[in-house]
Amino acid sequence: MKIINKMKVKHIEYSLEDVVRIFRLDRVSKEEIQSQCFDFRFYPRKFGMRLRLDESSSVILEEAKRTLTPREVNVEMKTAFYFGDWQMASKTEANNVEILLLFSDVGNNKKTVIEALNNFGWFLVGEGNVTLDNRNWFVLTFTPMFQEDISSVLKEMDKIFHWTPQYAIEKIKSEGLVPKSEKKRGDHPDAVYFFSDNVNIPEIINFGRELCIANKDSRNNWIYALLSVNTYDVRNIPFYYDPFTERSFYTKDKIDPNIIHIEAIYNFKTNNFLNTK
Repeated sequence: MKIINKMKVKHIEYSLEDVVRIFRLDRVSKEEIQSQCFDFRFYPRKFGMRLRLDESSSVILEEAKRTLTPREVNVEMKTAFYFGDWQMASKTEANNVEILLLFSDVGNNKKTVIEALNNFGWFLVGEGNVTLDNRNWFVLTFTPMFQEDISSVLKEMDKIFHWTPQYAIEKIKSEGLVPKSEKKRGDHPDAVYFFSDNVNIPEIINFGRELCIANKDSRNNWIYALLSVNTYDVRNIPFYYDPFTERSFYTKDKIDPNIIHIEAIYNFKTNNFLNTK
């Protein structure tokens, strides 16, 4: 297991209909919703808790050693903060599980919940709000801090691939692929990202085009190199599923320049492969 860095928190717009559907509020009475409008600082339970609150209302934490399962998180939130089953939802996209929590905007509830989930091995990636019974409620989305090493999965592939802008090629030839935040897509962790060898050509090109469009560097001339690495050459390096992209994975280790090959050069402005010789 390996911890991954915090991601930037995205604001997510929720309609009342969205929240009713996600948390199945059509099955929850108005009285039950009203009963959850309290400050967690003043109603912590005294038994079976992994958490407790100090006088400044901060959650006293132990360092997260693993990511608790959604079921374990559900039990902990009910024990510590009287959460109802309807206040938590989970979903799976690609290889990632997300937890969504719904709770009232009272006191320091938001801070308390974020600290609690950090303690359980989850960190905040999405934030929104909705009005229920004339009160503001938070809808927070969390993703696991820890991902499983999938190096064994890579053994079934011959090669893995990586897109890089043309201006970075010479540096990669001398230094290899080094995890850097400016190379990541969107709000992904700092790492080197690859995709599998079972992706077809149109998907490969679309994947590269997304990276090219997102690249705001002034040196970006819309020409990218498709790099490959033989999986045998990285057999001793840990890899992890990319939480947000199907058939994509990452490593936080440096990739040696001697094992990196240029498969193709593509111009995303003219939409054609260029001669690499």
